[in-house]
Amino acid sequence: MPQVDSSPATPLPAAAPAEALLTLLPVALCRWDITGGVAASAGPEEICQALQSRGRMGYQNPAYQRLLRTAASNGAGATLPAAADPCGCGIDLSALRRFVLAGWRLERFPIRLTPTGQSPRYCRATWHGVIDGALLVAIWTILEDVTAEASLERVASLRGAEGAGELVGQSAAMRRVLEKIDQVAATDTTVLIRGETGTGKEMLARAIHQRSRRHAQPLIAVNCGAIAAGLVESELFGHEKGAFTGAVSRKLGRFELADGGTLFLDEIGDLSLDLQVKLLRVLQEGEISRVGGREPIRVDVRIVAATHRDLPAMVKRGEFREDLYYRLNVFPIFTPPLRERPEDIPALVRHFVDRYAARLGKRIETVPEVVLERLGRFHWPGNIRELANLVERSVIVSPGPALQLAEWATGAQTPVASPGAVPVTGQLLEVERRHILATLERTRWKVSGPGGAAEALGLKPTTLEARMKKLGITRPTS
Repeated sequence: MPQVDSSPATPLPAAAPAEALLTLLPVALCRWDITGGVAASAGPEEICQALQSRGRMGYQNPAYQRLLRTAASNGAGATLPAAADPCGCGIDLSALRRFVLAGWRLERFPIRLTPTGQSPRYCRATWHGVIDGALLVAIWTILEDVTAEASLERVASLRGAEGAGELVGQSAAMRRVLEKIDQVAATDTTVLIRGETGTGKEMLARAIHQRSRRHAQPLIAVNCGAIAAGLVESELFGHEKGAFTGAVSRKLGRFELADGGTLFLDEIGDLSLDLQVKLLRVLQEGEISRVGGREPIRVDVRIVAATHRDLPAMVKRGEFREDLYYRLNVFPIFTPPLRERPEDIPALVRHFVDRYAARLGKRIETVPEVVLERLGRFHWPGNIRELANLVERSVIVSPGPALQLAEWATGAQTPVASPGAVPVTGQLLEVERRHILATLERTRWKVSGPGGAAEALGLKPTTLEARMKKLGITRPTS
């Protein structure tokens, strides 16, 4: 919760100060008057009722009119709408309770506004109460529009999903996935997506969100395994100014940014046990606490989690909480690896060709059948992500209108089997081992970083290292 100053508030004048001065303010400013006032000793329920029944807008500056899309003619004298959350005031009982306890002053707390016919706006709100004798007669509201800040957070969190592949394909395996998405999307049920790295788990999360009633609200993605252990709690729940060294200002966490929408928790299996406890509490109670905060903040968030790990095995080893696993695994969806849906490869290749050709300003009009046949016989440990990487590089090197496989890839991928053959598990592992070995030799055993084997395979370095260990691949000593 916001840290509020409990010292007595300096009363502001009930009448608007010089309008010329307020007109110049860049922040949105308004004043809600309560006809007849309400006792300063009243509780939040009584204050909310008074605002709804006797509240009238006494003033709004031009910045407020622009933010809320209100006409000047609807300014002074406009009554509050009969709603639990009057437009522009951010009224709710939990906020009013903090407002009263803080001595009629509440600083910079987050609210989300939805002007009529407009996209949601994200603001930091400040309330100052006007006390006349023993009565609360008005509330000044200051709104700082931080929509751009929230949008940048959303763009950054979703940018990594762009190259992961759309929901392309008509294979039986893909049709089963799409059927499950259609079944669960319209609900608020928690979804757990499981599958190998690179199978497009984030794209499934986006599809679920886009088909849900929350589609107009944000989808916030966070990779639990890509954030430093000491920063995960701050990223998820936010922090107050001064909560720790380097916290020079308040930061909204991913839960608050996703309020009203969907939070995608990727690589949930990488979350530490202590944070698993805190996440479980949030899922149970619907409340978060910022790092350094003193009071809970209610959030309305739909959770979609994903992992490539074997969570049941982790539960048995004591590495993942059983109660959290069952809380997340309400509606499981499995994303099939690309080798189990080879009939989708032609459609995926053409999809990626169109995307990267447009981005690179090239004209690739055809994909030769011989190219599709070769790609259909490859084993893809990096799944769709590896295929996307290969197509992008091939688009770059193709000199004409026909796609030509990039030289680095020619002969490097190992065919799964001759057409029509069904390899057994041992054969698949050996094929994968040879494929990884060939890539490591081509990159001179550079595992991570630009030009490394992990990048070439479309895998995370940690995933590649785990596969190398499982397959008994070690760097030659000579």
